[in-house]
Amino acid sequence: MNFRVDAFTQFALSTTDDEFGTVNDVYFDSVGNWKVRYIIADTRPWFFGGKVILSPDSVERMDIDAQLLHLSATKEEIKDSPKPDEKEPISRTHEERILSHYGLPYYWTAPGGMAQNGTHPYPTVGPLSPVAVEAVIESEEAQISEEPTEDVNYHLQSSKDLTSYSVYSRGEKIGKIDDIVFDSRTWQVEFIEVNTGTALKKTHHLIPVQKFKELDPVTERAHVDIDLEKLKDAPTHEQLTDEHKKGINKYYGMSGMSGL
Repeated sequence: MNFRVDAFTQFALSTTDDEFGTVNDVYFDSVGNWKVRYIIADTRPWFFGGKVILSPDSVERMDIDAQLLHLSATKEEIKDSPKPDEKEPISRTHEERILSHYGLPYYWTAPGGMAQNGTHPYPTVGPLSPVAVEAVIESEEAQISEEPTEDVNYHLQSSKDLTSYSVYSRGEKIGKIDDIVFDSRTWQVEFIEVNTGTALKKTHHLIPVQKFKELDPVTERAHVDIDLEKLKDAPTHEQLTDEHKKGINKYYGMSGMSGL
């Protein structure tokens, strides 16, 4: 099933012993993996503490009709979980605390301490700025010296933050990001929905994530490598079936993040 994040935030949470809370946001790693890594849920007013971080690995099933996420965790486990700092990005150290709390494996590692794709164990967030590159180097040095990596932040992308970004194509502003589309079967982010109503006749376009070359948090700009004329003639779809996904990917010359 393919979801816009805006629709996904209508889902409530069901634990093994109770039903509470609603989805508030998702965090994903961009440019490379493009996977939903965390679900941010708002648990107010069910218990004090506000928002909590959940891994998609904790989702046992999704009830589409009831708009309900069934989780493998208990209410107490979620209540006692490490809470997000809404003013700070999710650090690798905080990720470790969250996943360890739920008894889940670190998604960035495989046997032998390497990432699942054979590279070093940190998610791709890029293109990396000089500051981020320096942080990566410091992280690798810390791993070698076995020093704590508490100060190293590995930025994951918030879908809510991303909707404030303007979109530029070859130096020209073409619109703004409206939503993110992901496949709930694989948690793969497939498209970014761009509102081009101020620049083109058509309003919304689903653009494959592979076409996004840079997401700049400083300027809140997203840069795509698409000719404006091609974008004007691009297909638009309100529905998000696999066939529609194939059509959009084919138009842009993409194979799709999940092979569809």
